[in-house]
Amino acid sequence: MDKKPYFILFAIYITIFFVLSISLSGCALVTANNSEYGKNRINSEISKKNNKINGAATRQKVTYYKNSYAGVLNYFTKKTDAYNFKNLSTIMFLRATYFNRQFIFAYAKKYAKYYMLNGKAFKKMLHKLYRKSDKHIKFFISVFTPQSKYNNFNPSRSIWMIYLANNKRENVLPLTVKPAEQKRAFLKAFFPYITKWSKQYIVEFPKYYNKKKKELLITKRTKWIKLIILGVKGKAVLKWNLRSN
Repeated sequence: MDKKPYFILFAIYITIFFVLSISLSGCALVTANNSEYGKNRINSEISKKNNKINGAATRQKVTYYKNSYAGVLNYFTKKTDAYNFKNLSTIMFLRATYFNRQFIFAYAKKYAKYYMLNGKAFKKMLHKLYRKSDKHIKFFISVFTPQSKYNNFNPSRSIWMIYLANNKRENVLPLTVKPAEQKRAFLKAFFPYITKWSKQYIVEFPKYYNKKKKELLITKRTKWIKLIILGVKGKAVLKWNLRSN
């Protein structure tokens, strides 16, 4: 029998098998690459979504700070307790809010909401508060002392001395220290941390550390300020960081 046709058929079969093997392996390679590409694409989409979520969360935080009076009040209010030097007993519970422009704006917005001021009246009030703030540095403080005789900040009668300092070791004494004039119900609406046992004061400091040379106590380069209350019975320090670095 002639074996040549069988040899030819066998050769053709081997060739077809070889070609199909290469084709299939090529398909497998492309599929693997597509799979890897798919994974990378999915990871990329997940990353984009996470960035959007984080960005939205950041914007929400910033919006909360800008639009919420409670958030602004909390940011610009500091609290501390003063202790007796001898027995470390608490002699003063102190809360203080720094009236800078950001807080003044939030305060004016809340006031306008309560008293239904229109846009023109709001701007007039805001500009008036800004003009006052440009003349001095203002703090609202709420103080409770277990012994009421120590809760007196009248400069001529008080056992306490108050001053404001910055990171350059510059400091100023207050221009005025006077009890807050508004009714407690009004103050409570704006400063909910006050209690029926505490007393409230407005403390105003000079804007200039050296008025003759027009050297400001607070500038764009000031890192922090400290409101310091001290006396023979104890000491309290409240610190506001004005820069992140």
